[in-house]
Amino acid sequence: MTNLWRKALKLLRENIGLMIIIAAGLTARLLFYFSIDGIITTSDSPTYVDAALGLYYHLWLSEYRPPFYPLALVLVGALFTWKSLNISIVVLQIIFSLINIIFVYKLAYEAFEKKTIACLACFLTAVSFRVFSWDFVLLTENLSILIITLITYTVVTYIKYRKRNTFKQLLLLLLAGIFTKPFFLFLPIAVFFIFLIRQSFYHEFEPKHMVKSISTGLAVIYFSVAAYSSVNYAENLFFGISSVGNVNILGKVLQYKMEDLGNNEMLKKDIQYAFNAETPEFKVNGQYLEPWHFIGTYGWARGHYKEVGRFAKEIILKNSTRYILESARLTYRLFVLNSPFKDYIADAAIKKAGHPNRLFMVLRTFTEGVNATYPLLSVCLLEFLLVFILGIRRRISEMHFFAGTLMIIILYHYIISAFLSYGDYCRLLAPCYPLIYTILSLYLVRILTRVHSSIKSFFNTTRKQS
Repeated sequence: MTNLWRKALKLLRENIGLMIIIAAGLTARLLFYFSIDGIITTSDSPTYVDAALGLYYHLWLSEYRPPFYPLALVLVGALFTWKSLNISIVVLQIIFSLINIIFVYKLAYEAFEKKTIACLACFLTAVSFRVFSWDFVLLTENLSILIITLITYTVVTYIKYRKRNTFKQLLLLLLAGIFTKPFFLFLPIAVFFIFLIRQSFYHEFEPKHMVKSISTGLAVIYFSVAAYSSVNYAENLFFGISSVGNVNILGKVLQYKMEDLGNNEMLKKDIQYAFNAETPEFKVNGQYLEPWHFIGTYGWARGHYKEVGRFAKEIILKNSTRYILESARLTYRLFVLNSPFKDYIADAAIKKAGHPNRLFMVLRTFTEGVNATYPLLSVCLLEFLLVFILGIRRRISEMHFFAGTLMIIILYHYIISAFLSYGDYCRLLAPCYPLIYTILSLYLVRILTRVHSSIKSFFNTTRKQS
């Protein structure tokens, strides 16, 4: 991993433009800091602090939160005292964010080999309010954004250079992702699927070596997950990374209004009673119950949420066709009909503070203008699918393949959000924001290049005629 940082520092020394972009990103973060009242916390934030304190004082694993982000809290708590945790974690997360800017540049340049695309991608990531607002929130999103960028960069460089050390780094990063958010549990499968697609087009790997590498990689990752789950069971009597998944899956059932299909009559009666009795603040858009409040208020939090998890899983398994169709519709709505660039947590913090910096508001307006180009992502998906279908019997260009690589990792976020996760979907999609900006940069540069060529051609033709 130290080789990655050495390359990043060398890149900074050799690229003044990148240093200017990083300075602009740091300035944007300072403007945002002056617009809020300090670190932003949510109802989830104390659970990460509790997990960190448990690790620090008792080497105790939390059944709710994977260990990687709590370890970051332990690091700053041990180095700078726990009393200064709020400011020290913000500083650490800003550092993570600035490192992410560097690797967005490296990712875009390695994938598309054009400095213009790389500079635009890292500039949009650096100054996007929807990215840097997470630097000030005591949640995993900031770290997840960096990890996903590093994973994607490592996938691209491994495909291009096929170095064994790069593959080892990839395995470590995939594990780091899983132990940051269980959301990334199936990401290794998506990554190795990319390798299989690459092999089908380019035949660069020996089949036996490729099968061995993928099998070994998956075995190492999921054996590590099983080992952690066993320790978690020994300490908390829960086998898994996080018991929160049981609540999330109940949230999906409630969201799709499938609770009547369950067998637990007592739970069904409680859900019906709560829906009629609870105030609007505990209902999502007035349509279904917010699962966390329901579970805590009506006594269903016992036993690591196993009863509600079992109830939801039985419904899904017995009505899998309906569940798949509902999740597919949600995937479509998230990807095509709705922009992912929203952050209700940061918006609420700015509104609560009541003193937004004027320059920050200008920057925010610019960010929203760029985010309006989001439909280009659908164009990229259509182009990738068309090129993939037409290119089955022949090689496709590197540009198309690496654009497809980014699209697969982006789509992973949408599919897992729709099929297996519940909550603030924009928050779930946040880790892939830099990848989306990279794709948008690719298309914006292509559009601007064609417009420039057309204008140049027009003037050349006019001169000749005159």
